[in-house]
Amino acid sequence: MAICGGFRRVFEVGPVFRAEDSNTHRHLCEFVGLDAEMEIMRHYFEVCDIVDGLFVEIFRHLNENCKRELEAINRQYPFEPLKVKYLLRLIAWWFQ
Repeated sequence: MAICGGFRRVFEVGPVFRAEDSNTHRHLCEFVGLDAEMEIMRHYFEVCDIVDGLFVEIFRHLNENCKRELEAINRQYPFEPLKVKYLLRLIAWWFQ
């Protein structure tokens, strides 16, 4: 609706509720989501650029500001380090 009202880009962060019949410890019925709406001026790659930049900034922020939390999670659920440089190379390769 905001796009119809003349806004070119609208981003909203807020709670999301799913009323699904799943009772497991790994299923989230409520979480925080990002809703993004934008006007496409020329090509849908504009959306890809926004999403790519968002992921790069999320990874950068987590690496810089959430080191203790990432270490705690990694002890229970091991994962590869969040490498922004790798992500940038992957994005560049994907859109060649």
